[in-house]
Amino acid sequence: FEPGTRNGVPVDTIMQLDVEFKLPPPKIDSKDGSEVLKVGRGVSPPTVISRVEPSYSDEARDAKYQGTVVVRATVHKDGTLTVDKVVRELGFGLDQKAIEALEMWKFKPATRNGEPVAVDLNIEVNFNLK
Repeated sequence: FEPGTRNGVPVDTIMQLDVEFKLPPPKIDSKDGSEVLKVGRGVSPPTVISRVEPSYSDEARDAKYQGTVVVRATVHKDGTLTVDKVVRELGFGLDQKAIEALEMWKFKPATRNGEPVAVDLNIEVNFNLK
């Protein structure tokens, strides 16, 4: 912003600024066309039934690299998971290892009013050398 001026000298000013906010359209589940919800407000979270631990990439093991990959994922009504995007990358092949493992996980789906629903959530995958 340019400062307000009086006689060429900057002065304090008060102004009104209108900002228009638009909510994004709801996310639609690619598997069944239903709306993908967020956990909370009557939506219970999904529960892991079976999980596959990610393997370390040779590149990360050789570099003794550790850290956390964060992904945004959809847990579908059928209890399967799809990774939508990597939110925080680690590199060294660990991002792909995290995705491969997560997409093999099985869930008891999230519910709303006792019915299964698809939900959008972030998942952290930790890589620690032992």
